[in-house]
Amino acid sequence: MNKTVLVLVILLLNVFTINAQDNCGDIKKNIDSYKSLIKSYDRDAQWFTKEILKYSEQLNDKAIKEKHDLAKTFLAVVERDKLTAISNKERLENNLKKCYIGTYLLHTETLEIVVEIILKEDRLMYIEKRGGRTFEAELHPLSSTKFFFKENSAIVHFNNTINCETPSFDISIDGKTNKFIRM
Repeated sequence: MNKTVLVLVILLLNVFTINAQDNCGDIKKNIDSYKSLIKSYDRDAQWFTKEILKYSEQLNDKAIKEKHDLAKTFLAVVERDKLTAISNKERLENNLKKCYIGTYLLHTETLEIVVEIILKEDRLMYIEKRGGRTFEAELHPLSSTKFFFKENSAIVHFNNTINCETPSFDISIDGKTNKFIRM
């Protein structure tokens, strides 16, 4: 029951602070809190499931039936609260993705590449424009700041995200790293 109260407190804090919450570090901490809470719900659900199975064979005993029914009730509560935590975690992850949206530039003596990072249906997209060609791919998370492409071995790392502003990102592919600066 304490976890239900904890979820409600976290939910209320997020509702009242989400507009003021510009610091991506705070968002990352809340995401980590939800991940921990979800793991805890998974452990509780496993325990209640074992209890339900243990008591199911002896349902003719009234006391055992009450324990069985109570375990089923608690399992339902844990499952409901877990779904709420997952939903809130996903919402915060989407807010974090918004920190990376923008146009970035790599400019060297021989090369100029413009990259747009956009959200397309809750997916973080990388759109590279170079020499009249466009490459578009979804960025898949390795962590809250590192992403990869399924299309190749490139790793994108967003740098120094403060107050939901990302001044640059590094892209590493085939042992070479380039820094793109926000325009």
